[in-house]
Amino acid sequence: MILEHGWVETQPFVREPIAHLAAEGFEVDLIARATENWTPIEGVRYLPRGSLRTPAAQALAARLLARGALRRDYDLVIATPAISLVFGAVLARLAGAPLVVLHDELWTPRDINLAPRLRDAMYRAHERAALTIITDLRRVEVLEEEWPALRGQRFVELPNAPAGEPTPPHDRERVRAELGVSPDMTLVLNAGSLTRRFGLDDLLEALPHFPEQAVLVCQSAMHTHRLDPAVLALVEARYPVRFRLEPLPYGQVDQLVAAADIGVALYHGTIPNVRYVGKGSGKLNRYLRAGKPVIVDRNANLEFVADYEAGVVISHPSEIPSAIANITERYETFSANARRCFDEQLAFETHWPQVRAALGEVMVES
Repeated sequence: MILEHGWVETQPFVREPIAHLAAEGFEVDLIARATENWTPIEGVRYLPRGSLRTPAAQALAARLLARGALRRDYDLVIATPAISLVFGAVLARLAGAPLVVLHDELWTPRDINLAPRLRDAMYRAHERAALTIITDLRRVEVLEEEWPALRGQRFVELPNAPAGEPTPPHDRERVRAELGVSPDMTLVLNAGSLTRRFGLDDLLEALPHFPEQAVLVCQSAMHTHRLDPAVLALVEARYPVRFRLEPLPYGQVDQLVAAADIGVALYHGTIPNVRYVGKGSGKLNRYLRAGKPVIVDRNANLEFVADYEAGVVISHPSEIPSAIANITERYETFSANARRCFDEQLAFETHWPQVRAALGEVMVES
């Protein structure tokens, strides 16, 4: 598996498939940008790389290509766009293995300013893929509009959701104590990237109007240098909010979600990768999996939670306090609907059998 990014510790869409393939007995080489947090998976050899411009990364690429050409022992080559997909297509051809696209991010011209030659190479590589695993089938229309030749591609859906049951809330009191949040308070969790694009500004705008006994916890999913801890400490001193800038290991995220009462998944921007997030929202999926009602906006194809009454859809930051109050008043109903929404729409166990069958078919066909 060749990834464009270093989100191997935070993204279920990546970790769960390789963990399940490794559990079957596959030996997995995972090539991704280096990350400070990596929880080892038995059977997975993590090969961190830097920029492809560096000699070390180029040497790694050469070793993989040589192995593919000489040993031809890869059963699958799985790659994400953009340059990783181009490289994956070359490796797959040398190894005589099927190429599978793990489509986690849209790379349209409106999303990423790629060089035209690289963009064309990416899409031509995608054309040659035997299968595309995508977080939400509603994103397919964007790809087909950008590159019509993909209309003949086979797509299978795998939401960005962890496998298995969520962590039971037995550590709820401990986690809340570490955060300085009392058991009787309503803990509203905003997990992920702490940036304006992902709703941080909206939450800070709404914070002075939070209902009494409600507190906001902002947990970063990656290291960031954009937020000044001294400034955040001043905000914490005045308003009901806690900031956690140190990312959690993959297995500990569930503990924080279990300690929360309400989850927030807000998205800004008109680029397709944001507008069509949908089932690719890892934080939304973790909230619902744990039976946590959610607050979402109308900008990322997340309105399906309203169909289940699993949360509240807002149009403006000023609606966040009333959404918290609304959920709190009918919490048990919202919570049960959140879990039902997850089970029916998002659960890894619901989607993986179809994905695994498709992978088996392309290996046989090759």
